[in-house]
Amino acid sequence: MIKEINEKLLQIIDKNSFLRVDATHPLDLYVGVDEFGQTTFLIVSKSNASILRSSSLIDIKLERRTDKRYNISLSLKDDNYKDIFTYFISEIIDASRRYTPDNGYGLLIKRIQKWQALLSKVKPGILSNSEIKGLIGELIILDVVVASEKNYEYAIKGWIGSEGAKQDFVFESSWIEVKSTNTNSSSVTISSVEQMDTSLNGQLIIINLDKSSELDTLAINLNSIVEKITAQIDSSEVLELFQTMLIKRGYSYNQEYDNIRFKVGTIRKYQVDSTFPCVRRANLPISVIDCKYELSLISIIDKQIGGQINGI
Repeated sequence: MIKEINEKLLQIIDKNSFLRVDATHPLDLYVGVDEFGQTTFLIVSKSNASILRSSSLIDIKLERRTDKRYNISLSLKDDNYKDIFTYFISEIIDASRRYTPDNGYGLLIKRIQKWQALLSKVKPGILSNSEIKGLIGELIILDVVVASEKNYEYAIKGWIGSEGAKQDFVFESSWIEVKSTNTNSSSVTISSVEQMDTSLNGQLIIINLDKSSELDTLAINLNSIVEKITAQIDSSEVLELFQTMLIKRGYSYNQEYDNIRFKVGTIRKYQVDSTFPCVRRANLPISVIDCKYELSLISIIDKQIGGQINGI
């Protein structure tokens, strides 16, 4: 719906003007601009939604109509957040398509409340190129490796790198650390001793991601991989967790991400156990608290498990 919402907003010239999201949606939902020219999501409901409160990002207004229904307007205060606000509107619209007028507005309000909590953590701007590359790599592994072997709930609950864990994915009896490298890279950076030196066996997964052109239709971008995973999650609770984890990683929808593309190469998995060549805490001088080091890929070739996996 993001493209459709933006197209509708471009059609609006006058202030305090709105267009229905589409004729087939079961709820009365509109997008437009309010009397101050702010991008606005408008809900027409029998309920007054008095539980909703304005925030630093969204101004909420309730207005009684002559037909005894209510206009519930959510207006964006800061245009620097327009992309994520548009994404928020599109997600609300799509998620509520299966609602009915009888119970839909109550469910809609609850969903808006959850989104407001998420939006309060969003910061404007985009991630750096290296951060984008790293996040794309983790999302590909979440989708292609973990979720394909288990399910999205399992994969997303285990994706806790943003919570301060040493590895990107931590499960009950294993873990996964993801490294995104260029195709011609001969080493990877290990950012701490505990990343490889753990009592629990795990996997180091290396994915080749090479920067590509905006014109490369075979390359992927951050928005596209997020959209792919989002479309395959069939649980609202799991989807909310996924969106929360993305925001903790510093990602929120922004059109600029469409133009930063990477070509996905091979994916290689390595078994990390007590024989894996790495810096170990037991061998460090007592004066060394931690260290970061480069690990040669040739040195771990005998630890590779399975064949190479093709990316998406």
